[in-house]
Amino acid sequence: MSAAEGAYGVTIFILSLFAGVFLVALGLPGAVLIFISVLIFAAVTGFNTFGVMTILILFLIALATESLDIACDILGAKKTEFSALKVGSALVGAAVGSAIATYYFMGLGTLLGLFIGAFSGALAVEFREERKLRQQNRAGFGPTIGRIAVMTLKGTGAIVMTIIAVTSLYSCA
Repeated sequence: MSAAEGAYGVTIFILSLFAGVFLVALGLPGAVLIFISVLIFAAVTGFNTFGVMTILILFLIALATESLDIACDILGAKKTEFSALKVGSALVGAAVGSAIATYYFMGLGTLLGLFIGAFSGALAVEFREERKLRQQNRAGFGPTIGRIAVMTLKGTGAIVMTIIAVTSLYSCA
């Protein structure tokens, strides 16, 4: 392998690590991407860059962060009450909001309209069914704080994994 190929490989590897951190910020399994990137890079370099212990530590961090995320999602879903009408109105609201916002704001409007429309649709049904929005807002406060805590822990885990990977990469070079 030439020096240029090695530099391209390291660049792609580091970009995949940062993509994993970015995916965690979006609520996706970025820790898994970081672990898979390290595993592939280690296999390509003949396991000279990353030792078995480093790979095991990264695996355990990825497993812990993603398991925590899944467990909190399951517990949160058990506590909230979903109905077919609420889900349907959120879907219709998302489609309408996305169509309207895309017309005015192009690509960014698609995402904004999707979230604002879904929220508006679900809120309309909730308001029609309950008329007790204050109580509903209090009920939603706990899961929101829990989600923020999980995202913080996942982000910390992804950043720690990235630091371990980069440190291992450059300590062998």
